[in-house]
Amino acid sequence: MLLVRLLLALLDPPHREPGGAAPVLFALASFDPLRQDLHTWMTNQLIQDYPALDARAPGGALAPGRRDHTPARALVEHRLALPLLDGPDQVPDALRHHVLNSIN
Repeated sequence: MLLVRLLLALLDPPHREPGGAAPVLFALASFDPLRQDLHTWMTNQLIQDYPALDARAPGGALAPGRRDHTPARALVEHRLALPLLDGPDQVPDALRHHVLNSIN
């Protein structure tokens, strides 16, 4: 609940500059650092939660499964999505070390 309150506070205009990063809630339980890097996972999560962020520019067709030229990827790469990572306690023990290394 505290993370949701933080997200709402960060969205409040006095705390957020125009054009600045927007806070986004990411559930760490779905992150498997052995299968994908943190930026790819965040991009995929943005696309899953906000399908319009999977749009491609005209002529920007990609091979299936490639999401490196989408608005979602641009938000992640340009640090315009401020990740609020929820549920570190829900990460399996076997992955916790890998998750923390990926975040660092």
